[in-house]
Amino acid sequence: MLKEAWTLAIETLSWMQMQKLSERLALARTVKQLGISDSNAVRLAHMLVCETVRRQNFIDSFINLALKPTSLSEFSLGVQAFLRLYVYQMRIAKNWADVDIKEAEQIAKLARSILGWKTLRKTEHVLGVLLTQKPNLVFKNISDEERIGLLTYHPTWYVKYCFRLFGRREALTVLEADMKPPPTYIRLNTLKADETEILAKLSGDGIEVEKVEKLKYA
Repeated sequence: MLKEAWTLAIETLSWMQMQKLSERLALARTVKQLGISDSNAVRLAHMLVCETVRRQNFIDSFINLALKPTSLSEFSLGVQAFLRLYVYQMRIAKNWADVDIKEAEQIAKLARSILGWKTLRKTEHVLGVLLTQKPNLVFKNISDEERIGLLTYHPTWYVKYCFRLFGRREALTVLEADMKPPPTYIRLNTLKADETEILAKLSGDGIEVEKVEKLKYA
């Protein structure tokens, strides 16, 4: 399952970069292309892709710092995707604190089996650096707008735009709010069943829902 999930995630990020597809469309295309039917693998791949893409500007800066004097853009799309996913899974998902060497080795082996050891050979030495490099190093010698952009995972041009539109204090509130995952909403299809019946079935399945008062059947 883990190999299928990482294969899906790497291919999905590659499709997104190559053809400017959305996460959902790129993942759907990759699932069909690879013929993967394991729903757990698809779920894990979706999470890895979404969380990595959401933080990509910071992740890219972090990786480029470790790669100096080379750059992430000099590698194939598959390698770029793997390194981004690797940084998310091994550092960001663990809040930068706990380094799991065994997991890192397992993921590196997975990547070799997916992309080929020759493809990854030029980046092998960087994997260890990415495990130990301090995240605050990316903030050295950059402007305030760039720093805010990296901290809140927004492009610098958007940070500047928000500063002009709202002022710095209000803009920070807006930018930081974007970092919180949005709530999940569902809309009941009352053509299929009565609202009370649907809610009873959801409750029976152990799903807790709360009615949105200003939206009908939400």
